[in-house]
Order: sequence, then structure tokens, then C-alpha cells
Amino acid sequence: MNIVVLILQILPYILQAVQAIEAALPGQPGSVKKTVLMSALEAAGHAGQAIPEAHVKAVSAAVDAVVGSLSAAGALSHAVK
Repeated sequence: MNIVVLILQILPYILQAVQAIEAALPGQPGSVKKTVLMSALEAAGHAGQAIPEAHVKAVSAAVDAVVGSLSAAGALSHAVK
């Protein structure tokens, strides 16, 4: 499957996951939140069909882009330092 098509198809789910993790872990660093999301993706891969590494990298990049965009728009809280 074309990775661009894949990312566009799962973009709503990435947005929902980012928002859910943000709500569940307010004040935590972004790296912790991303680890949670990527660990969930890895667990899903273990439970079902293996996820190709290229897809994992593409999803990771999409998560970074979504978080960066939402953060720039002021839609995400920032970690307490």
C-alpha cells in the first residue's frame, strides 16, 4: 500500500490518539506521550499482522507532524519544566 495513502487514511486516528494521550498525560513531556503512542502501535502489531518498519517510520513522522501542527496552533498543553 502506498504510504501516503496509508497516512491519509489513518490521520483521523492519529489525531484522536494524540488528543487522548494529551488528555491522559497532561504536563508530561512530548517524548513520553510519543512513546505511549508508538508502544500502542507496536502492541497492535504483535496482536495482529506485523507492521512493516517503513509504515512504523511513516506513522512516527506523521505523529511528529500532527503534534507540531497542533502545538503551533496552541491546541496542546506544554510539559511543565
